[in-house]
Formats: sequence, C-alpha cells, structure tokens
Amino acid sequence: MLNLRKKPRHTLPTPSAGIVGAAAIGLVVTGVLAYCAATRNREDRGLPFVVARRHRIHLQGAIHIDRSAKDIYTYWRDFSQLPKTMTFLENVEERGNDVSHWVAKGPLDSTLEWDSQIMDDLPNERISWHSLGGSDIRTWGDVEFRKNPHGQGTEVVVNFNFEPPGKIAGAAIGRFLKGLETAVLNQNLRNLKAYMETGEVPDSSVQEAKSA
Repeated sequence: MLNLRKKPRHTLPTPSAGIVGAAAIGLVVTGVLAYCAATRNREDRGLPFVVARRHRIHLQGAIHIDRSAKDIYTYWRDFSQLPKTMTFLENVEERGNDVSHWVAKGPLDSTLEWDSQIMDDLPNERISWHSLGGSDIRTWGDVEFRKNPHGQGTEVVVNFNFEPPGKIAGAAIGRFLKGLETAVLNQNLRNLKAYMETGEVPDSSVQEAKSA
C-alpha cells in the first residue's frame, strides 16, 4: 500500500533564546567599549578632568656628594630648605610633630598641596615620609645617605612616589604627574650636589630643570 502521509517539510532551525540573548549582549558590550574609547579620547584632548594615564609615578635617583652624611642629612631634615634645589617644589613649611606642609608647582601657575609626616628618621642614614589624608595628591618616599666605603663623600639615594587620590585625576594633577620624569629628579639631585659643595645652585641648572 502506498503511504499517503505527507512528509514533513524541511525548515531552517529557529535560533534559541539563549543565542539571541548572547548576540544582544555582545552588541551592547561592543557599544559600551566604543563609547568608553571615544570618551577617553575626548578627555585626553583637554576636558576639565582627564584620566591619568599613569596612576602612579615612581622616581628614583642617586648622586655622589663630597660632603659628610651628617651634613647632607641635616640639610634634608629641614624640609623647608628643599625648594632651593627641588625645582618642582614651591614651598615646604614645618608644622611640628614630624608633620610638614608641601606646596608643589602645577601647570598655569596652579599649585598642589599636601601634608606629609615622617615615618622613619635614622639620623645621618635615612628619612622616609608619606602624605596624610585630605591632600591634593598622595605621595611617599625616602632618602638614604650612604657613606662612601672607598673614600670621602656620601651617596644620596632618593625615591619619590606620586599618585592621584582616585582613579580620575583633575587636569592640574594629571599635568603635574605628566611633567614628573626621572630626568627632573636627576637634575634636582645635581642642584643638591652643587648647593652642598659650593653653597649655590647654578642658574643654568635651574633653567634646565624647569624646562624638563
């Protein structure tokens, strides 16, 4: 006998809800990433607030100075003297109880300020510090005074760290961080060497540090 039942027609499979949902999510994620990229590009072109490309700046430098560790430690321990040789600083004021108030030079005549407290103080050997809450920028570091075992003088080793208080940095903080390079610290250390050995900082050194 003939089979009179109709054969089922072959139709394309209907995509499942899971596949449709995944595709939709993919489109949304792609759109979000594109938006973020476009937003970042607009911020980098000078909106009032910019994303800091480098969230933390670490500067390290060392220099030999023909003075005793005691002399250099005594100079550095009086933080108010540091702007003489550290050209990115405008003013440092002692507040007592190992706390000092620092003012750094920002772009377009702006300034950044923070309070810093000494953490370790080993006379003639090492000083370390860190900023306190409520500062414009987070910063910490240390300086070591190492006696030269093969002769006179002292090796001065410095570490500076700077970091915005959050993921988003204001324009002034972003530009300040961008301007901080190891070359700036090295020039400042040369200023320190000149000042400790001769009593003055050459004008040419100051100008080079400001233009760095």
